[in-house]
Amino acid sequence: MPLLEPLLVFILGLVGLLFGSHWAVGGALRLAEKWGWPAWVAGILLLALGTSLPELFVVLGSLPGYPQFALATVMGSNGFNVGIVLGLLLLLLGDSNICRGGGRWGLLSLLLLGSFIASQAFRNPEALVWPSLRAMGICLIFLYAAAIFMLFRAGDKESVVSQNFHPLSFALFQTLGGFALLAFASGFFLDGSLQLAARIGWTEGFAGFFIAAVGTSSPELFTCWQVMRKGHPEAVYGNILGSNLFNLLLVGGLVAVSGATPDSSAVSGPLAVNAGAALALVVVPLVLRFPQAALSRATGAILLLAYFYSANQVLSG
Repeated sequence: MPLLEPLLVFILGLVGLLFGSHWAVGGALRLAEKWGWPAWVAGILLLALGTSLPELFVVLGSLPGYPQFALATVMGSNGFNVGIVLGLLLLLLGDSNICRGGGRWGLLSLLLLGSFIASQAFRNPEALVWPSLRAMGICLIFLYAAAIFMLFRAGDKESVVSQNFHPLSFALFQTLGGFALLAFASGFFLDGSLQLAARIGWTEGFAGFFIAAVGTSSPELFTCWQVMRKGHPEAVYGNILGSNLFNLLLVGGLVAVSGATPDSSAVSGPLAVNAGAALALVVVPLVLRFPQAALSRATGAILLLAYFYSANQVLSG
């Protein structure tokens, strides 16, 4: 059974990612309450950071020898976040409040600009003279710093969750414990993903887009479901937006700064999926300004179909 061993390692890493995200959610919401942040800010900053750490560690671990894998993981994760996570929740729940919350249009502008820069940087990195690939990576990281600055200037100080009596130290311990488990489990997940890809015969780009991206984005799905159960649907969109900002601008920026030059033919499909996901994050809140369950479900179905269509296009080359 040649697939059994790598599959077990993959599943072990995935279970660790899910449990780590669960602990990180509870701690992050408690920290947000202590600091007086609204739910959408907590989603963009704290929850997105916790659920995107798997991408960061998987990418950093794979960069030295597998640059196509690293970049396809980043772009595929962003597509999965929008197409599957947001699409599935809208389809199943029909709740337009998932996309509510203020202060996002500046962040969406940064995401669109970052998608354009990433497309220019990675589509033909060998031909870049000025700006260089590293310079474009620095630009992406700078845009992420600008996004964080925008969040701290948001100024909305509504309470995010009902009052509880857990001390700040407990919230910090729970959050950091969840992050630590995410970092530890990502090593198993990376090993299992690469071994599975080798046994199946997939290239780095396919493995990153289909195996690693789906696995590292599973915490987003689990986290968003937990947030919905806790009664904060407006944090869902914030979590997805924040995760995509983190993946593209920070993690993608680190890929570029590292000097790794992925094969442009292997990552052109994932880059297009990332750009489509960024556009969808702009369009969906405009569509869901009218709180109708049927419209929300239809939007979710369109996102799901678009993801499966784009995934098939990537697989078919």
